[in-house]
Amino acid sequence: SSSSSSSSSSSATTAWGSIGSFFSAALKTVTSLTSPEARAKQAEAERAAGKAQLLAAVVSTNIGRDCDLDQLRAVETAVLQLESLNPTKAPMRSSLTKGRWSAVFTSSRQLLGLDKKLSLTRQSGPIYWAFDAEEKRAEVSYTWPVKVERAAMEITSEGYKAELEFEQTKVFGLFSIGGGKQREYAELEVTYLDLDLMVARGGGNTLYVLVQTNSNYRIGDTTSNNVNKQLR
Repeated sequence: SSSSSSSSSSSATTAWGSIGSFFSAALKTVTSLTSPEARAKQAEAERAAGKAQLLAAVVSTNIGRDCDLDQLRAVETAVLQLESLNPTKAPMRSSLTKGRWSAVFTSSRQLLGLDKKLSLTRQSGPIYWAFDAEEKRAEVSYTWPVKVERAAMEITSEGYKAELEFEQTKVFGLFSIGGGKQREYAELEVTYLDLDLMVARGGGNTLYVLVQTNSNYRIGDTTSNNVNKQLR
C-alpha cells in the first residue's frame, strides 16, 4: 500500500512537471512572438506586403493616365491598407521626404494634364516631386512638355499636411510665368512615408503615390540635374 501511494505521488509529480514544462515553453514562445523585436519584424513584413500590393496595383496604370474604375478601386484598397501601417510620425517634417520622388500613380487629372484641349500640351512621361522641409520649398517637374513648378511650402503644426504656394513655372527652360491657378496638389496630407515610398492625399480627394529615386537631390542644386539648370 505504501509502495502504491509512493508510485501515485511520483506519477502526479511527473505529470505536474510535464504540464509546468509545457506552459513554460508556451510562455517563452508567446513572449518571443510579442517581444518588441518580433513585433517590429512583423510590422516590417506587413508593410513590405502592403507596398508590394500597392505597386502591383499601379504598375499598369501609366501613372494614372490609363486607369479604369476597377484599377482605381484596387489602388484605393491597397492605399488604405498601407496607410494603417504608416511608420513615420509627422512625416512632412521627416528628413525622409528629402530628395527626388517619382510619381507612380495619381488620380489628379490636373497634375496629369488630362483635361487640356491640345494633346501636345498634355503631360506625358515621368513626373517628379521634390521636398525640402528645412528650406520650406517644393518642386514638381515634368519631362514632357518640359516644365518645372517651384513653390513655397508651409507645414502644419502636426507635421502631416503641407500647403504649397506656387510662385514660378518655367517651360522648356526658356520662359517663366507666375504661379498660376490653384492646384489640386497645392494642399497635401502625407498619410504614409518610409525610406522609399510616400502616399499623399490632396484637394478634390486626389491621391498621390511616389517612390524615392534620388535621395541626394536638392531643390536648386544646379550641378546635379539638367532640369534645375533650366531654372537658374
